[in-house]
Amino acid sequence: EAAIRCYRAGARVTLSYRGPELDASRIKYWLMPEIRALIRDGQVEFLPQTQPREILGERVILERSDGNPLEVAADFVLLLTGYRQDPSLFRRLGIELLGPGLVPRHDPETMETNVPGIFVAGTAAAGTQLGGVKAFIETSHIHVERIVATLTGRRPRADLEKRYELPES
Repeated sequence: EAAIRCYRAGARVTLSYRGPELDASRIKYWLMPEIRALIRDGQVEFLPQTQPREILGERVILERSDGNPLEVAADFVLLLTGYRQDPSLFRRLGIELLGPGLVPRHDPETMETNVPGIFVAGTAAAGTQLGGVKAFIETSHIHVERIVATLTGRRPRADLEKRYELPES
């Protein structure tokens, strides 16, 4: 979903994915046709069987399934880890993890973690949700606005229409 939203907002998107192909059982059914079309048409670069190992300034080092590194240019990196969080990247980045759910320490107003310049959004901001899921991507739309405002120093225009009634909202 984040890849689609970022693409719609005008970003050039590269999607690193641990599996060999997108898993339809883990992606909302109404989003699957769009993300597949964006990948097929070259609008979103898809890098299957890769995972981030290091974020260095304006580039990310991904590790391929064969162990070889792949360097990708990136102005911004969104770590979207889903409902069952693998906190290893947060740990490698030095992000403090709180409580049994390993919630990344962050400022809820800016979404910036305790490591300056590293932000967390979506369900990743809630850590591993023990005792029931309370944070969904659908309840996390405000994270993008907070991060953009922090990075640009200004809030999104108030006159922009927000369409949260859409099925992907």
